[in-house]
Amino acid sequence: MASINFSVTPLFEMSTDDWNSTNNESVWPLFEMSTVELNSANNDSVWSEATTRLTDQSSVDQGLVSPESYFSFLDNSRYFMYSLTFLAFLFCGFGVVIYSTKRMRSPTSIYLLAVNLTELANVVINMVTETTGITYGDKASYSLIHQSIYFYLNVYLGTSVRRTTFWLSCLLSAERCIAVCYPLKFKYFKLVRYPVVTAITVTLSSVLFHIFVPLKYFLSPFPSKNSNATLWKLQPTESFVRDRAAYEAMSIASKVLFVVLPLLGCLIFNFIIVVALRVHTKTRVAMTGSVGIKANNNDRKTTITVLASTFVLVIMALPSNITSFIANVAEELQMKELYFFLVFRRIGTLCELVSNCVGFIVYMTLSAEFRKTFSHIFCSCRSK
Repeated sequence: MASINFSVTPLFEMSTDDWNSTNNESVWPLFEMSTVELNSANNDSVWSEATTRLTDQSSVDQGLVSPESYFSFLDNSRYFMYSLTFLAFLFCGFGVVIYSTKRMRSPTSIYLLAVNLTELANVVINMVTETTGITYGDKASYSLIHQSIYFYLNVYLGTSVRRTTFWLSCLLSAERCIAVCYPLKFKYFKLVRYPVVTAITVTLSSVLFHIFVPLKYFLSPFPSKNSNATLWKLQPTESFVRDRAAYEAMSIASKVLFVVLPLLGCLIFNFIIVVALRVHTKTRVAMTGSVGIKANNNDRKTTITVLASTFVLVIMALPSNITSFIANVAEELQMKELYFFLVFRRIGTLCELVSNCVGFIVYMTLSAEFRKTFSHIFCSCRSK
């Protein structure tokens, strides 16, 4: 059981997180496999060889979920995955178009535009990775093009973008919290005055902070046993082998800074918003008069809509990130319940896609201005 440490994390963290992986040769085949192969290959030769080697050397316990149940779950969830991916792409695209219009121009809309852009980018990254994986088939795990797209685009950039969404949603909640708590001073806050600069700064910060991810591994060529072709696999860099503890510390820090803090911030700001709405509604109506009542109602609807969408985002983000944290603190439990965690990881991916879809549905349901803008754009395109 000495090799239990550093063995399982890549299996369920490699698609959206920063790979707290291993330099143990016995588990590299699993580590090298793409998301497509792990999620869709049903007992194929690559999976069989990799799992056999892992089982022989580390005695993986099937735990609560057997391999057969895991692959059956993957088969049954595949159609949901494809459908949700298409809907997420469609709905996020609608959101980007709507929030880009002049009639929706406001600090809140700019943050919503940034959130939709990052969600759309994340969906596109996953679609590109899945497409190249399907295109190369069984050769995907050793293809230079697919492995490059998978590691640098999906694992590194995809993780950075997804975590940027968390911070942008937190800033969106903070902006609405300021609007409710300080309506008269609202326009003087820098968060409100410079939404574009703030969104760009958050995005760049996430991308730059996660630069340690591609520094952990590099693509190394090796000859094929059955042909003269050159195959490629991921190998740990010298710096990662030498300073593994430092990289693990960076991984934990990235989770705290870009997952825990923004999601916790969303909950705190949402709680403050709920309390402030109840306390200040009568006061604001009395201050603004009859004209202000309409403005207050519109602002209240916007706040409630943001409240609902960010709450859904926090809830749907929990499965993936809980799995990710367990990957750092409970390695033996991961090994014992390997396929259970793989199922949980898949559920987390589905929840993230649901979150991308729910945002559009919430705004269509609760925001009259959003519906009007959507109808205006749709009717204009239809008339042409």
